[in-house]
Amino acid sequence: MTSRDVSSLVSFSLDADTGELTISDDLAGLSFSVTLADPGTLTAAPQSLLFPVDDAVALTTDELVIPPDANARLRDETGEYRGEFSTTPREIPEGTHYIELGRIVKTYVVLPRTSATAGYDAPHADGGSLRVSFPERTRVVVGARSRHNRPHATITVPDDPRALMSAVGALGASVKEWSAERSWPTLRGHPPAIERGDELAIPDGLSVPDTGVTITVPETYADVYRIAPLAFYLGATVEPGEPAIRLDNGYTHALSRPLEPAVDRALARCLLLDTLVRTNGYYSFPRYEYDEIAAALPFYPPKLYDRPIPDQLLEYFEVSWETLAPVVPRWPATAVLAPSIEDAPLLPHALNGLWRVRIDDSAPTPSPTIATMATRGSPDADTGRLVREAFDPERVESRATPDTATVAVATDDPDRAAAFRNRLDTTALDPDNVTVGRPGASVPTAVDLYYDDTRDGTATPARGDEPTVAVTTGDAAGDTALELVRARSVAALALPDRPATDVATGTLELLADGHPPASVADYGEVNDAVVVGRPNYTPVVQPAGYVPAVGLVDSQSTTEHILRYRVNPSDDRPLGGSTRNTDDFSAEVYRLTGVDFREPGVYSTDEIVDVANRDHHACWINSQLVYPSETVTASMVRKSARNALQDSA
Repeated sequence: MTSRDVSSLVSFSLDADTGELTISDDLAGLSFSVTLADPGTLTAAPQSLLFPVDDAVALTTDELVIPPDANARLRDETGEYRGEFSTTPREIPEGTHYIELGRIVKTYVVLPRTSATAGYDAPHADGGSLRVSFPERTRVVVGARSRHNRPHATITVPDDPRALMSAVGALGASVKEWSAERSWPTLRGHPPAIERGDELAIPDGLSVPDTGVTITVPETYADVYRIAPLAFYLGATVEPGEPAIRLDNGYTHALSRPLEPAVDRALARCLLLDTLVRTNGYYSFPRYEYDEIAAALPFYPPKLYDRPIPDQLLEYFEVSWETLAPVVPRWPATAVLAPSIEDAPLLPHALNGLWRVRIDDSAPTPSPTIATMATRGSPDADTGRLVREAFDPERVESRATPDTATVAVATDDPDRAAAFRNRLDTTALDPDNVTVGRPGASVPTAVDLYYDDTRDGTATPARGDEPTVAVTTGDAAGDTALELVRARSVAALALPDRPATDVATGTLELLADGHPPASVADYGEVNDAVVVGRPNYTPVVQPAGYVPAVGLVDSQSTTEHILRYRVNPSDDRPLGGSTRNTDDFSAEVYRLTGVDFREPGVYSTDEIVDVANRDHHACWINSQLVYPSETVTASMVRKSARNALQDSA
């Protein structure tokens, strides 16, 4: 162990003259302020809040003012959601209450054993602030939790597999809570960084987990890498031995060879069942996966909520894989690492997304993944290319929105240029920020999204003018993509062939719509597409309330169709998160990111047309991809159905 620094996660500062309390996420570089009337002295508060926080303070006041961008919600002492606020003053009865604040820094204001009156001084949508007043001076507690989107400490590891075992066992120090709630991505945090050195050094300030779980594997780099995602999620110590999960209640679950699929299934099993158990926790809204499989489980998920992890796992491993498989999320990516210490620094980045891990000589995964990212080999191989520079947090500090995103297309074909312009006109992008033209000084390259559509793929951005995300084409597409990411880009989609016009413009539209490069490559319209850099990074962030989804239509006849939706995992929508549709057609239940959610009943052709054209999602109608801007017609749906039914006959 060592006394090496652990970075601060959150902090508080009080301006005694104005009563302004600034709450800062030190790791993410974000802050906002609430104002308190005559707050007195800022004091430390015990972190015994119901919700996980990284630090908390206490103050005394008779009124606090919360800014409009904090998005306040009321919860009772058990965490139950009690609604939001309006301009009509709301009387909060005597008791303990939590005001949950989101958007900027996750914050909880605790009102202990008091009554209060709360309401906006103007409509919230018009910039009104929330005023909370108390009948007398009251001690309130303010706790905050970091987004923890980058490492807050560094572990040094020598060239020794046993030392790497110890390091992997400490990576779970970023997890905020060792309950089923850790299935929420916001409660896992980015694992500590790993750097190579002469001796093992784990900072004393890291809270190394002790969950009663041990994973044993042979003392090799390959096997330690293979089990790392599972060890991180379970907070397990890693020790030499035959592959197995060993619990302190005496139970042992063997991990069969080949090890990769055994670990994949164990991790998917734990994550999925944890998300069902957590319905008895902070958020109890209805869940699609629960409705689909809970009745077939040998236990009642909510009853396991307060049980230790070993007791939960004892129940989880009694469930057949066939029961779970229909609602297991689609995994975001696979990292392919070399079986040496050289790739250890990349491991925390892969674990941050709960990616699967493969070794260069391992067997291919038995189930589909969105992207397989390797650290070596040609970038135009069967896998994408994992590049260390892409994970530099400085590259992703600012994110573009549709009204601020800059997009450029370099093309030497006037007809294709017109097609790109027409396609981009259908998106939410600001036309003033979009440039389409011949390569040269008139087409900027230091943009959020850049597409090289030249015949030979030679419109390469100059050094220092690299885009955030690029699409490269031509024989040198892979090498060009690698150069861009090593220099400044976050990700690049390399297309060795110049796609047809509709596919090229559709590819750019999907990226501009918020689909990550890995998903675009996976949709299959671009042949032999390779992702270089961060596969799940989205260059354009959509406004709150809109989540890029994929509709999946499976025709039973020319008049009857099954409709499914899926939101693919990304850096913005990681595994364990949930979404729901808010339209009149959809069931009012939440579903996990990456799960194919089947809408109830059977849809008519006209209903499919209505849904597809109204939602403006990318949509697979049987085997045909329809881009968000394209209009779906009844004849298109019927023709697709006939072709699909003939192919399956």
